Amino acid sequence: MNYEIERKFLIDTLPEGIFEGVSLQVISQGYLFIEGKNELRVRKIGDEHLLTQKMGSGLVREETEEPISQNIFNILWPFTQSKRVEKKRYRVIINNQACDIDVYTGALDGLTVLEAEFPNEAAAHQFSPPPFCIREITTDHHFKNSQLATLEKT
Repeated sequence: MNYEIERKFLIDTLPEGIFEGVSLQVISQGYLFIEGKNELRVRKIGDEHLLTQKMGSGLVREETEEPISQNIFNILWPFTQSKRVEKKRYRVIINNQACDIDVYTGALDGLTVLEAEFPNEAAAHQFSPPPFCIREITTDHHFKNSQLATLEKT
C-alpha cells in the first residue's frame, strides 16, 4: 500500500521572479470516479499518462498510480467530461523542501496553491510554509482537486 503525505497551502500573491529557472509542467487531469473520499483519475503531464486511485482525505491518503498508454488515456478522457482540472505546475525549493506551485487555468484561473509531499508525518509537521502562503488548506475538502474538477467545465 502506498501513501501520499502532503500539505497544501493557498497562495494570494507570488513573489516576483519565483519561477525564474524552474521547470514547468502542464497538467490535464480528469476524474472517472469521485465518491466520498475515493477518486479515480487520469492525468497527462507532457508525454506521460497516468491512472491514479486515491482514498482518504487530509494529510495522509492512500494512493496507487500506474502509467498508462496514450491510447488508453484517449479512450478514458471523454468519460471525465465536466470533471477536469487544468494547471501549470512549477517545482521550487522552499526551506530545503521540494514544493509544487500549481497555477490553475480555465474556470479556476486565479487559484494558486503550494503543495509539498513528505516522507513521513513528522517531516510534514516540521515544514514551515513561506509567508506568501495565506492559509493551510490540507484538510479543506473545497480545495481537493477532485472537488475543484467539478467546477471546471472543459
